[in-house]
Amino acid sequence: MEATVRLTRNFRVLWFGSLITDLGNAMTLPFIVLYIQTLGDYTTNQLNFLGAAAFAITYACKALVAPLWGRLADQKGT
Repeated sequence: MEATVRLTRNFRVLWFGSLITDLGNAMTLPFIVLYIQTLGDYTTNQLNFLGAAAFAITYACKALVAPLWGRLADQKGT
């Protein structure tokens, strides 16, 4: 019974941490285009592409790494 309570608490802490991280990404990534603009002289089309690529790469990496984290959790978890 105690293990179930501990796992439930751990799950809630991890869920909240993941939520905060995703909210941080969602709030900062839209401004990446403004940062990219300071790095050079880009056209509007180039900025749109680079901003979309930066946004997409972030979530593509999350999608690729999630199964690895899941497998690691299954092997090392309690």
